[in-house]
Amino acid sequence: MDLAVASVDGDDPRPPWVRVLSADHIADAWAVPGALVQVAVALDGDRDRCADLAVRLAGSTRDGVRLGAVEVTATLVDGFRGAEEECVDTVGRLAADPWEPVRERAVPLLAVAGDAAAPWADVLAQRAAADTGATAPTATVTGSAGRGAALLGLALLRDPRAVPLLREGRGWTALGLPYAPQRDTGWSSPGLPDLLEALVHEADALTPLLWELLEKGGDDALGVMFALEAWGAAAAPLADAVAERLRYSSHPARELAVLAAVGRGATEHADQVRGFAGARDDGAAALAYWRMTGDAAGALELAEGVGPRAWVPYWTLLAELGPPARAHVDRLRAAVERAEPVAALAYWRMTGDTATVLRVLAEAEGAPLRESVGERSGREAVRVLGELGAAAAPVMPLLRELRDAPGRPYREAGPGWRAVLEDRELLGLLDGAIARIEG
Repeated sequence: MDLAVASVDGDDPRPPWVRVLSADHIADAWAVPGALVQVAVALDGDRDRCADLAVRLAGSTRDGVRLGAVEVTATLVDGFRGAEEECVDTVGRLAADPWEPVRERAVPLLAVAGDAAAPWADVLAQRAAADTGATAPTATVTGSAGRGAALLGLALLRDPRAVPLLREGRGWTALGLPYAPQRDTGWSSPGLPDLLEALVHEADALTPLLWELLEKGGDDALGVMFALEAWGAAAAPLADAVAERLRYSSHPARELAVLAAVGRGATEHADQVRGFAGARDDGAAALAYWRMTGDAAGALELAEGVGPRAWVPYWTLLAELGPPARAHVDRLRAAVERAEPVAALAYWRMTGDTATVLRVLAEAEGAPLRESVGERSGREAVRVLGELGAAAAPVMPLLRELRDAPGRPYREAGPGWRAVLEDRELLGLLDGAIARIEG
């Protein structure tokens, strides 16, 4: 490692070992980072030595070597829980680097460092302001991925500058934020819904702007709709605008999901929602009606018409209703055997059959807690086991093992900023489930 660091920071801009690992047409500043990642890989998961390597590279005067420091840090954050916090000072300095590619790559790593990023909030604000006409300390403008990630970082820190910086941007498109949530794009820019979900604590300040975007329509309105379901009751001031969209919607699932999340704050639209129940519905209309009105009998009547597309909203309704929905239990069995966590929760609340739920979620081959704990189904399964409380005691060793693992769980969509945030959510759910099961 000493030799590698000395050689890339020495007189030769492209040492022979780097030349061997990269094609001749790749510029030195881009060939060096890739070679340094190979050094990190060769350290075979040695967390401390990789962190030390990143620190040493970050002090280089060469652009490519400092970019290598970011790339080495990214391999750490991708692989190890808590690495984003441990490396925050290194990443914070690189997020203010004079070379734009270094900043662009470092800002997303800083953005997901949680409370540890607080001392670097000014750097995030500077990067977020780079496109707004506000005074920035550097002559070069940070790219769109860096701006979006910087705004996300400020939102996660609950920094009061996030909303003003968002408003000062030259339109949503100028911010370069995709309108759909970004699920499998690694360390590229978060989408508009990702940012809005993190700003739910600023719902009052954002409501006028979001109302305007909903009325405008187009991709920005769709991006708002993706976020409002996660806002839940905080989206109540926008319920009328969502209901107006529902009036003309040919694919109403998104609008129904938002109104269901709002619940009693959208009660006046309950009759409109009833009209969307039927064979093409996945249960969203019945769930929304139940949450708006508290009318269990009416919701079950609507659920009777749900056709073969019955899906998560249908299972959620049955889970929330519990024993009064027992007549639907046979329609749940196939989904339970597929280890769908929400269906398993509904089944348990109707029947009290703990053994089946533990088997499909945690014990059987292919169970979410054994094969897909890094996916949404894994997080939902942990949530369900927490609901079971002491009855889930047989799976406590597995839950503790998952919580105490040093590495991040496998995720089909791969590593990136979302993987870090989802793993943090998983750890919180595991702590909560263990506490409830222990009583």
